[in-house]
Amino acid sequence: MRASARCRQCFDIRDLLQVEDLFRTAKALMRTRPIYHSSDAAIRRHVFCSFLALVLRKELDERCRVAGPRPEWADVLRELDRLQEMELNKDGRQVIMRTPATGIIGPLFKAARIALPANIREPASI
Repeated sequence: MRASARCRQCFDIRDLLQVEDLFRTAKALMRTRPIYHSSDAAIRRHVFCSFLALVLRKELDERCRVAGPRPEWADVLRELDRLQEMELNKDGRQVIMRTPATGIIGPLFKAARIALPANIREPASI
């Protein structure tokens, strides 16, 4: 029983170290500064959003580990920033164009099981 509890403790410490590493990496990549909140509700919202971001990052890391790609997060942010979409209107016809998913972004979306829309498409009817 004690060995089992020690194993769980080790996993908890490993997860804590991973969370600390994720925070450190995210803060460095996004060049964030300290944030000061004026209410308890704002603090709770900030903690919730930060926790959600960590859960999503951990899930994406796990999916990448299974699927193969091992992205550097600075590259991911840079390439995501390049991914853009625009709507063109000519002679009453609308077309939506998207830049191609280059570099690690294509495999990353595939590992996350996210289907990107076509590079050129007509807008969806609402």
